Amino acid sequence: MTQSEEINFYWEKPISIDLIKDSWEAAFNKKFPSGYWDWRFNCNPYDSRVTAIYVLKDGVVAAYYAVSPLLIRLMDGKIYKAGLMNMGFTHPLYQGRGYYQIINNILHEQLKKEGYSLCYGFANHNSHYPYRKYLGWKDLSTLNLMSRKPDAFVSKLPVSNQDAFTFSINEINEFEIKEMSSLCLNNGLIHVERTEEYLRWRLLNNPLNKYFTLKLIQDQESVAILVYKKHIDDSIDIMDFFVSYKMKEEGNTILIETLDYLQNKEKCITNIWSNLYSDEHLALEKAGFRETVFSCYFGVINFIGKLEIENIESWHYRFIDSDIF
Repeated sequence: MTQSEEINFYWEKPISIDLIKDSWEAAFNKKFPSGYWDWRFNCNPYDSRVTAIYVLKDGVVAAYYAVSPLLIRLMDGKIYKAGLMNMGFTHPLYQGRGYYQIINNILHEQLKKEGYSLCYGFANHNSHYPYRKYLGWKDLSTLNLMSRKPDAFVSKLPVSNQDAFTFSINEINEFEIKEMSSLCLNNGLIHVERTEEYLRWRLLNNPLNKYFTLKLIQDQESVAILVYKKHIDDSIDIMDFFVSYKMKEEGNTILIETLDYLQNKEKCITNIWSNLYSDEHLALEKAGFRETVFSCYFGVINFIGKLEIENIESWHYRFIDSDIF
């Protein structure tokens, strides 16, 4: 390591955010999204430390890698520290020197010392090869959009006592964040813990995207909430789905019912991620959803050796878990 070349943890030796942004823009050939840095790193609900590492070469950020701290619930029901791999890049002038591999391994070793159970991520075609070849990445699956056109309703799975339900669409707000945190996911699989703090940060305070909710209401009580995002082409991404504990056994049926209502209302293509091995996936297939275009590779770096972490059948994942949607 020469005097003009430094590797540092950001929290130990911060540098100008503008330096990082300049190199990011050079690497990806687009403008750095306004407000993203402060939201993603400084406002993280679990750790305000910027968990990142960088190479500074001749005053330029030659390589950079960050992890966003999260909590994850494994199959034993216990909550563990985990990290979402994100915002990694190498400046075009410094590619081919192994910087990215070096800083990834250093940061992961540090996270293991700090009690992290795993890092997970969603890799594109460019990042997948080095992750798997050099960084201990375990592929769980390739993820495709599961999509349905508005005219492709194959079947209806009627909700019990359907006439007792009403629907309400709203831009997401503080009250609905609290409601969601009191509901549950539609399974007992490994998942990022959806705490009230996490949902407020990820959805309500997100500087890049605006999210909406479709609520299923019975006796003035929300028994299910679908969270979604609209695109300018009028397609819709389903960020997540929550259901009340008392209605959990009917969760798949209620999910289809809310999706039917939304597509009848919006007349657009609807996209979702759903685990291929789940009963939910079958329900979506029966309702006309089909696996379509490739989204990304889904994988983990397992720090604690629990085999369930490396089994895709054990995982629940939605667009909310990615840093892209």
